[in-house]
Amino acid sequence: MQPLVSVIMPVYNVEEYLEDAILSVFNQTYQNIEIILINDGSTDASLSIAEKLKEESEFQFLIHSQANGGLSNARNTGLKLAKGDYIYFFDSDDLIEKEMIKTLVNSMEELSLDAIRFNAESFFDQNFNKENYSETLYNSDELKENYIYSTSEFFESQKIIPSSVCIYLFQSDLFKNNNLHFLEGIIHEDELFTPIVLSHASRLMFVNEPFFKRRYRNDSIMTRAKSSRQHAIGYLTVVKELHKYANENSLDKEVNKYFLNTINRLGSMIFGSSKLTFKENMYLMKIGIKPVNSILKKIKSKF
Repeated sequence: MQPLVSVIMPVYNVEEYLEDAILSVFNQTYQNIEIILINDGSTDASLSIAEKLKEESEFQFLIHSQANGGLSNARNTGLKLAKGDYIYFFDSDDLIEKEMIKTLVNSMEELSLDAIRFNAESFFDQNFNKENYSETLYNSDELKENYIYSTSEFFESQKIIPSSVCIYLFQSDLFKNNNLHFLEGIIHEDELFTPIVLSHASRLMFVNEPFFKRRYRNDSIMTRAKSSRQHAIGYLTVVKELHKYANENSLDKEVNKYFLNTINRLGSMIFGSSKLTFKENMYLMKIGIKPVNSILKKIKSKF
């Protein structure tokens, strides 16, 4: 029997896009899929659209409704409910190519991989305000295609590892065996989650195919207007948590080096921002700018 793939889809007020996203899963040439749709307190027609499509589905299709807890909370709920051998995190306004899951699972099975990375393409809603757009790192010219990387090689080969979980298929045991979950209540959560998960993967591969189609729209989580403080707090939390994780776990040398470089990079983004107001800077000092500054000083002394 084919391995089961759990597709975890958090849903919050995406009535305009949800059907297309779900249909791109229905259209997969791979058959053994369970869709785990987490209705995260939607107030529009998203739930009724999902329920209608569930009736038409040939796949296992679970709909779980909960009070709004945010993206990370919804993904964590999905992880708890997932029964699959493999996990794919799929945002409910995006699309995937029909051969994606079949191609990736075949490689995972044949080569006993823990994780596989692939490429992405962006597309824009007709009325998207490109002032809200900043280029996101999805693709790579640093990795060799179809080469099996060790943990150390994978981290050593890339200056910046793309953090979006939507361009990875993961072996589910990575989460079960290492008690891994998303940190809730922040934005930029993938910057923390993805490198930690990958640090536990012993065999990784890259497939140079744009299987994932990222939609840019005005009211998405990351393009919706957020204060500089929210972004800074998100990065600040990532810095602290990465540093804590590196201190508390015995990491591969290259993984540890990558974590430290990431802390340095994100720290520079926080404190080098000209967008922060005096009030926001005072807020950051209150919640932990001093500990982070001490972290950065320690890092700089190592290089």
